[in-house]
Amino acid sequence: MSPNGLTAVLLNDTRNDRHHGCSIVVDHIKRLAAEQGISITRTVPARVDWRASAGLRDAVASADLVVVNGEGTIHHNAEAAEPLLAVATEAKARGKTVCLINTTWHENGTAFQDLARQFDIVSVRESSSAAELRQAGIESRVIPDLSLLTEFARPVAPVGIAYTDCVIPGTAADLARAMWPLKAWPLSILYGRRSLRDARRAFGRAKRWDSDRPVDIISKVRITFGDLRGQCDDAETFLSRLAGFRVVVTGRFHVMMLCMALRVPFLVVASNTHKNLSTLRDSGLGIWRHVEVSDIDAALVERAQHWEASETEALNDYVASARNAADKLFRDIALQTASS
Repeated sequence: MSPNGLTAVLLNDTRNDRHHGCSIVVDHIKRLAAEQGISITRTVPARVDWRASAGLRDAVASADLVVVNGEGTIHHNAEAAEPLLAVATEAKARGKTVCLINTTWHENGTAFQDLARQFDIVSVRESSSAAELRQAGIESRVIPDLSLLTEFARPVAPVGIAYTDCVIPGTAADLARAMWPLKAWPLSILYGRRSLRDARRAFGRAKRWDSDRPVDIISKVRITFGDLRGQCDDAETFLSRLAGFRVVVTGRFHVMMLCMALRVPFLVVASNTHKNLSTLRDSGLGIWRHVEVSDIDAALVERAQHWEASETEALNDYVASARNAADKLFRDIALQTASS
């Protein structure tokens, strides 16, 4: 053990996704760890297999603690998730503490379950993930995504309606078309994606319509332009823009979480796992805020601009509980590591 405190390696550093929500999460992990005397000496970027690099293998071997930031990676037996879970075998063989935190767990098979059992501490972002793990005999803590710990002052008089994309390309395209008649502004949680190559990728994601009719081509171009125009260069600018809208309609999990943190009313559509709906249920906010794109109209967006009386109290309690639980998680991680 380091004489100056505990050392840790963080796997699945999602900042390489150029995504403000992911960057904010990693910043919170580093802060919470430092507050407990844990120094994260090395991080492994998302989709990088630590086993393929001698340097990364040495880093895992020399650290006191291995932390896996699960986020939205561990679902449907995803190939990118296997190295994140497999590190538990290596860590336990070396007598190290290993923790899986801040994760969604969705429709994974027995091989992933067997690896998950080796972690000393598991925390998931919402109750549906905990229920799936419990069915496999694995206990976990439910602690909301760490982006919920973000603080940012909201303007006294926010204005306008914003919308974002979704990780499901077809849903993203439909969402954009639903928001255009409402004169909503495009907002992207992604950043640094304005090259010609990025524009081509954005155009590909807009491929909801297979025809080459002029109206469909125009829609694809408009969606692509919105993706590029809606980016913010840094997290502070993104949070400032997000906080300034009256309401946000999104398919992005982290946008929903940051809306909660900043107290920005929102509507959210389904993502590629249960994370959006399950988190909304956990929060105590109105379940009606989880919608189908086909249900979005001016009346629903107008309703969504206002928190219901019960929602305000529920959201305050949810955020306060998340902060306490996150602090306790890292205290327990530090104690577990120090005693191992």
